[in-house]
Amino acid sequence: MRAAVHRRRGGDALNFSIGSWFKSRALDTSKIPFVKPEHLQHTQNFFDKHGGKTIILARFVPIVRTLAPFVAALGSMPRRVFLGYNVSGAFLWIGSLVAAGYLFGNIPWISKNLTAVVMAIVVLSILPAVAGWLKARAAT
Repeated sequence: MRAAVHRRRGGDALNFSIGSWFKSRALDTSKIPFVKPEHLQHTQNFFDKHGGKTIILARFVPIVRTLAPFVAALGSMPRRVFLGYNVSGAFLWIGSLVAAGYLFGNIPWISKNLTAVVMAIVVLSILPAVAGWLKARAAT
C-alpha cells in the first residue's frame, strides 16, 4: 500500500497561487469590476522592472510581506522566478535575524527594552513605504 504524498506549500507560495488563480479569473471574465486590464498591465510593468528586489525586500516589511506574492502573480512573475527570489529573501531574513540576535542579544539595555526595540524596528521598516506613498500622493 502506497502512502499518500502531500505537497506542502508555504504561505508565500500559496498566496502566489491564489494571485495566479485570481488573475486568470479577472482576465477571463469581467465579473470583477475593480480590476481593470490597465491596472494589471501597470502591475506587470512594475514587476518586470522591480520584481526581484520587491520579493526579497518584502520579507523585511511587515504588511508588504503578505501582499507581495499575490501581487507578483498578478504582475505575471513566473513561478520559478518568484520561488528563487522568495527563497533568497528567506535566507537573508533568517540570516539577518540570527546575526542581530548574536550581536545584540546579550546587551543588557536591549534585553530590558526588547518591546521598544522591536517596535522601533517595525516603525523603521514601514517608513520607506510611507515615504513612497507620500511622494506618490504629492506627485498627483
